[in-house]
Amino acid sequence: MTSIKCSALARAVITLTLNACVGTAVLAQTSHEFVAPTPLKQDGRFMPGFGSESIVRVRYTVKADGTTDDVELLGPMGNQFLDQMLTRSIAAWTFTPGTFDGAPADFHNQEIVLAFRVDPNAPPMAMGGPGGRGPSSGSRSGPPPKAPATPPADAAPVFVDPALRPPIPLGLSPAVKEQVDAISALLAAKDYKKALSEIDKTLRRDVGTVFDYALLHDLKTTALMATNEAFAALEASKLSTLSSINARGEEEFFLTDDVLRSALYKRTILAMLVSQHQLALDSYQLLQKREPMPADDKIHEQIKTVIAALESPEPRALRAQIVEDRWTFTPARRIFTVANVEGKLERINARCQRRDLELEYQKDVDWTLPATLGSCVLDFEGRDGTTFVVYEFAE
Repeated sequence: MTSIKCSALARAVITLTLNACVGTAVLAQTSHEFVAPTPLKQDGRFMPGFGSESIVRVRYTVKADGTTDDVELLGPMGNQFLDQMLTRSIAAWTFTPGTFDGAPADFHNQEIVLAFRVDPNAPPMAMGGPGGRGPSSGSRSGPPPKAPATPPADAAPVFVDPALRPPIPLGLSPAVKEQVDAISALLAAKDYKKALSEIDKTLRRDVGTVFDYALLHDLKTTALMATNEAFAALEASKLSTLSSINARGEEEFFLTDDVLRSALYKRTILAMLVSQHQLALDSYQLLQKREPMPADDKIHEQIKTVIAALESPEPRALRAQIVEDRWTFTPARRIFTVANVEGKLERINARCQRRDLELEYQKDVDWTLPATLGSCVLDFEGRDGTTFVVYEFAE
């Protein structure tokens, strides 16, 4: 049992079961055993793209019987035809059920990022690429596909294991390549406002490949850094460095190696700048794993401060800003509060393994995420531009 006392400011201390405290709250913090579900059948995970490429973040529930429910596709780069196929496929996925304290249990808010790529050298489809721009619209760069040999009439269908296929090269759509050249010129001329306008316009209108999407967000990160919009720049950098696991079991990013190195460096620096320490450390470690930075780079000394903050038992402070109606955060500790709100913060949604909870924001309140909920992700929702500080406390 852990006792948590209200502060001198008479803050209420409440758990997410909404029990208020007066003076002292005694919270049961018994440890629990969570064993996550493991996949059995995931047909459709490595489907090829049709017409245009796609990046989809999927959220779903794995039920106690191992079936899938509550499938939700969250983008960020969709394809209507693929989305319909993917929704049906995921609804049929099966798992070895997860367990809570040894008993099968529903596991909510399971997430995975999937990428559907278009191979420029693959045989053409019998029907034009549905759900996106076909090859004739110039949605992909690269040589035209070779016509396949006509198989005998009695030939059995040939299945090619996705893990055995060669990697699909990254490519820019011709329209996006033209825009990237123009945007780069605007950045060189320090016309950041117009550059950002052109980036957003191109993202809405012309994106057809995963490289298009990631590169445009990397350019957006650069423009926002130049205008001292650190929070928005960090959100853009997260999108530029999205990744998925490919059919070979490898983590696959959507930027070429040279651009990815720069993008991860920017993500590390931005996360440190706004005191989002865990994200900074994760970004730094990923950067070092892919291509170690030179020994004399100042980032090595800066990251030592980050590690010290993470290892300290003192409260951790993270600065945050609402961008496009929300800020999403994975807490490292189970007790937190929000302070220094400038703007309007409306609610906090906790998306946890065992269930969801929605809290209306209250000033001067500490919240505790009970251990029975499992791991959680928090969505802070409010007016765009609202800034605040999140403090995490050791139990």
